[in-house]
Amino acid sequence: MTRSIRPAATTAARLAVASGAVSLLVAAVSPPVLAATSGHAHDSLAAGGPQATAAGAAGRSVGTADDDTRRRPLDGFLVETLPAGVGPLVTDFAYEWEEVSHRSRVWESGPDHEGAYRVDMSIAVLRGESLIDRESLRSYLADYYELDPADWELTPFDPHGHPGYRDHAVAFWLQSPGVAIVVKLDGNRFSAGDLLRTANSIRPARTG
Repeated sequence: MTRSIRPAATTAARLAVASGAVSLLVAAVSPPVLAATSGHAHDSLAAGGPQATAAGAAGRSVGTADDDTRRRPLDGFLVETLPAGVGPLVTDFAYEWEEVSHRSRVWESGPDHEGAYRVDMSIAVLRGESLIDRESLRSYLADYYELDPADWELTPFDPHGHPGYRDHAVAFWLQSPGVAIVVKLDGNRFSAGDLLRTANSIRPARTG
């Protein structure tokens, strides 16, 4: 099977994460579903990953701090707690990789004095039949981030009883078979406590 290419984020908005931690969720697309690229950042590339430019802006929605993103569902989920200081530019993306759909929301700070934007946080809802348990999710994300699973040091993490893993800057768990959530913060600016508070605040949106 031909693998999809990962579109590049803008250079100024790429996030360097210390201590070998993975960068924000990497966008990867299977034509004809193209990941969106704004004038700022897409989820951010995994360190050392392949780069390519994505055309178009399919599946993109941009908001600001004036929007109450805590009341706006992300693919059926609400994020009730945001870290203090997270950036005001909020962008939603829709894309697909290896038959798993991604619906992500990215928070950015900027522009700085050079006009650059910085990715502060990314949250994504993943849906795919291959995501059947904690280990299959871990394997999928290791492949997605282009990491060696043996070198990815993770701690079991079970928000609201759902099986997952975390490190100091990323947390992910299986909400139900076929549905997973990934939270990523800039580990240089935010703490593990910020990560856990944000992750634990994510709940299914009420319907009806």
